[in-house]
Amino acid sequence: MKWLTIHNHLSQCAETAETLTPSQISARDAIRDAIRRQEGHMNLCGSPGVGKTFLAHYLHHRADLLYFPSPERYDRKVAPGSTVVIDNAPHHRQAARSLYDNIRWSGKDYSAVANVMLITRKPIEDAVHRMELALTEEDVTHMELLMQQRFGVCDFGQITPYAQHRSGLWLQVKALAQIGDDTNRGPEMITQLHYTPCITALAENYRALWELALGDVWCPTSLSEWRERIDTPKESGDMQTLFVNLSASEREELANVFRFPSVALPSLPSIDAVNQELPTRFESSNLLKQSDVAAEITKRLRLELPQIAVLLVFDGLSFYETTEWEFPNAVLEPCLVDGLSVTEKAMRRLIGSPVLTHRLFELDYSRRMGFSYWERSTNALTDVLFTEFPDTQLHRVTAFEEVLETIKASPWPTRTYVQIIRSGLDGVCHRHRERPDVSALLENLKRDITRLLKVLQETGHSFRLFITADHGILWDNNQPVVPLTQETSRARYTDGSVASAQPVLTLRNHEGTYTVFTGDKVIAKKRNVMEWGFHGGVSAQESLVPFWDIRRTFNA
Repeated sequence: MKWLTIHNHLSQCAETAETLTPSQISARDAIRDAIRRQEGHMNLCGSPGVGKTFLAHYLHHRADLLYFPSPERYDRKVAPGSTVVIDNAPHHRQAARSLYDNIRWSGKDYSAVANVMLITRKPIEDAVHRMELALTEEDVTHMELLMQQRFGVCDFGQITPYAQHRSGLWLQVKALAQIGDDTNRGPEMITQLHYTPCITALAENYRALWELALGDVWCPTSLSEWRERIDTPKESGDMQTLFVNLSASEREELANVFRFPSVALPSLPSIDAVNQELPTRFESSNLLKQSDVAAEITKRLRLELPQIAVLLVFDGLSFYETTEWEFPNAVLEPCLVDGLSVTEKAMRRLIGSPVLTHRLFELDYSRRMGFSYWERSTNALTDVLFTEFPDTQLHRVTAFEEVLETIKASPWPTRTYVQIIRSGLDGVCHRHRERPDVSALLENLKRDITRLLKVLQETGHSFRLFITADHGILWDNNQPVVPLTQETSRARYTDGSVASAQPVLTLRNHEGTYTVFTGDKVIAKKRNVMEWGFHGGVSAQESLVPFWDIRRTFNA
């Protein structure tokens, strides 16, 4: 049974007096007496797992007081004469005084709240009416019988008195959650998460991707976030919980008090895991979105204002194909192509509106250098991508070597924005006589980035290099053909909204309406003899592109 399910059931038990332990009954009576005497400032304290929050829920249900799970959740709109209880409150004298005063005297008539009770683990170091809750053997026996009546027989004999003293009744909850634990259910982490919250550490640049791949797993990043939610049972639901990137002290508390296990995850979720969850979280994920790239680059540059800002865009390159690349002072994160994953749409989305050039002009990047394989006079997309680049600052090139030579020969009298559109894997994806050697092509792209970095470093100026792509590539793997329409001419999408027996997603926005395949299992038309890859659908391969941020802050 899930840990959170047990916790929520027990919280619901707080609605009846029969579930209170003898110590909780004594504390309840003391609290009611203090309320009648208008004590004003009260403190319910006790070590973890003794039932402080449980008792507060009981009193809230009986209308003795108004319960709030944290100071941040306090609602000032309370009835005059109310007694307010704040859980997870500070115990230090000055912080507690400030909280008491803020609640009692913040109303316009200075009389809204009659009493304030703060729930803390340690006693508040001040002259307040204090009630301490502790567990006795009688309390433990009472709760174990209650748990067995509601959840089935469980062997609590393994819990030692020392462990009980440190963790209170949380150990009984964990023991119940382990009933029926079958380690053959699947991967270790998935098995543990099914029954009990777990703790892990993830690279921050990949955390959003993991949150997407984990689906309905809740990933709190602090104990306060977790406590606030579980102390409000109607909000906590029945979700699996994975604590991510907690501080050392918080990890220690969860391990020692709640006995939650730590699990090690690989650096990245699998492509299959991402493909399973991506369609349902396509619009709601926390990934950096392609339509936000221009704004994100502007925000990052504003913080440092390096002399040279460079955007290198590859035509066709998947995130998962670049995760092993390493560059100095570089951070890689996945970027979601949040629309149709085709060049015409994605390039425009990437450059932004207003275009990145315009945004950076406001940061005094008045000098520009643009590089493209196409003439703006004969290619409408090139004209859009290099809007606000004067003809004298736009260079048509036939090889990446020409880009490097031009940058190497350039002076840098003022802040300069450099924009480079370079062929990636899109060309060989659509037209190549033999099956392309993708590994060799990727190595060439990586080598060109390394060469560009060397040229930038030799300028002696500070720079920031951003690298991304318009879309990724789903390579041919003998996928079965399932037409989306009778006239299907594209492998992964079609215009308009159509029904399909295969997993599809309808994209509707200012760019148009399209029906796209999700996942990587099927294509809509037979591939051409020189076609070795596809894009336009929603999959980890097509919809996730790299976003590299490489910096050098030294300024000669």
